[in-house]
Amino acid sequence: MRYQEVQSEISNPAYPLLVNQDDNYFYVLNLAYFVYHKVKLVKDQHQFSVRVLGKAPSYLSCMKARNRTPSRHVMERLLKDAKYQTSSIASNNHFGAEYSIQLNNTHKQLQALVHAIEQTLFVDEECSSVVES
Repeated sequence: MRYQEVQSEISNPAYPLLVNQDDNYFYVLNLAYFVYHKVKLVKDQHQFSVRVLGKAPSYLSCMKARNRTPSRHVMERLLKDAKYQTSSIASNNHFGAEYSIQLNNTHKQLQALVHAIEQTLFVDEECSSVVES
């Protein structure tokens, strides 16, 4: 199939779920960094790139500077780490207690991030199956 044919199928109103997946991956990756930094799981982009994504220290900054899109593998690794962090917090004895405001907020933000990543990956799977058929 030629590029023009694929583009016309994607822009067809019969496929309302199809969106620019590259932008969604990049947006969710930036959102993830923001959440991880805000809840103090990482101190900078270098730590995020190495500890969370398993990439070189300059990975996130290069992605932003070059306006590149993360791979599905990177997004799946991010999802796995976010789920791990969420379950670690949930297993904490102080989780859910009234006095554990920061811990409870961190859990809530990470859960929202997990949901956003899953939605993005799910839409990507839906788009792939629609385009392939």
